Amino acid sequence: MKYILSTEPKEILKIIRQSDAEDECIVWQSTSEQRVVQTIEEVRVDNVRKVIRFKLKKDSFAELDPALTVYVKLAFRNTIFKGELIGNKENLIFVNVPDEIQFQELREFPRFHFGANEDKSITLAVESQITSNSMFSLKVRLQNISQTGIGFLVSHSNQELLLTNDVMMTSMGTFDLQTSIPTEIVYSDSFVYREREKRISCLKMGAKFGYHLDENLLNKFVRSVEGFDHSQIGFLGHEYEFQNSLHYQIDTMFKHLKKKNDLFQSIEQIVEVAKAIKEDEYFPKHIRLLAKISCGIAKLVGNDSGKVYQKLIYASFVHDIAFYANPKLALIKNIEHLEQAKAELTADEIELLKKSPRIAFDFAFYDKFAPKGVETILIQAKELPDGNGYPNCLSKEKIHPLAAIFIVAHDLTDYVLEHKLWNYYDYLTHYAKRFKGGIFDEIYNYIEKARETA
Repeated sequence: MKYILSTEPKEILKIIRQSDAEDECIVWQSTSEQRVVQTIEEVRVDNVRKVIRFKLKKDSFAELDPALTVYVKLAFRNTIFKGELIGNKENLIFVNVPDEIQFQELREFPRFHFGANEDKSITLAVESQITSNSMFSLKVRLQNISQTGIGFLVSHSNQELLLTNDVMMTSMGTFDLQTSIPTEIVYSDSFVYREREKRISCLKMGAKFGYHLDENLLNKFVRSVEGFDHSQIGFLGHEYEFQNSLHYQIDTMFKHLKKKNDLFQSIEQIVEVAKAIKEDEYFPKHIRLLAKISCGIAKLVGNDSGKVYQKLIYASFVHDIAFYANPKLALIKNIEHLEQAKAELTADEIELLKKSPRIAFDFAFYDKFAPKGVETILIQAKELPDGNGYPNCLSKEKIHPLAAIFIVAHDLTDYVLEHKLWNYYDYLTHYAKRFKGGIFDEIYNYIEKARETA
């Protein structure tokens, strides 16, 4: 659908019907003079923060007015609602969704939708009419897929072939299936889409599988077609549902620490965890303990506002995001440790370690809901006051106060986890050797004084 200036009140009904026929999502705003209707692509619904994110198609050129109500019609959910424009970032537009809208699709298994510009395909095998015991292969354009079924586009000429014969799915993209999956066509509708400025008429068909598709195979297919297999940080670093889960955990931690948080109580929790922690548990437990310790230190130094807590908790969850696909790298503490461990690491792992602060910075920068300014903590999380940190070898004078708190908290968390028979004064001795000067001396004084009066 092209960009439209609509003036007649009833014209929007015609536009909605047209968008239904073309299976498009649209957005519009109204003034006393006109209605501006534009086509949406790359829609994503955020079930945690109750917003949708989308891009306008390239042939749309009007900017949405944040002062006006936004009306959204989602084709794949058959939903129309009005919301509020809450911002945009990197060409992504964010609109809140009212509580009365049903967010989750009513499906037992998640369904992956592919946009109009994504050329995803599968291969179907149909009984051949030419010779017996032979199959005719048909490559079709995939629209969506789940463990239980698919939606795809097919030409009118192949309608009867698919509707009157047994169908099997034999491949998904470049993945050839070891065993073909029985596939039953359950509906067929007319469909029109645009490709290279051409209007193409075809059929949209839905089919269900004879048995559930293997979840691992489905995930591998989705990762490969979206390019995640080529990312060093792996699928979790970019996957959308992971971001939802991440923010849910951060919000839960914030609510907990906002009500009750004490450095020494948090240290006691670390001691208990350290006694029983297993190697494969280090990564998730380290994140949560670091959040508690960093907020505990912030409280000690008198910098414990809600905004500070949010930044430190977010940084705790995201600072090692580069290692979600390779948790062992999170055990490398600094450049000195890296030098000692080089023989056990690949060249790619070493490069990833050095890039990890920048990856965390970029993740937060492109995260619409990241606390403002948290990028500074993330890019400085591996720095040291003597200038031997990375990636920028900052001196103590150039390290931000909140980054300094986070650096100390990270060190204290790891020290307690690594020294199960630790002594508080041994740590202070360790601290004095490792962190000297400026804000780090101030933090030391607060910790020492608090220990004496605890």
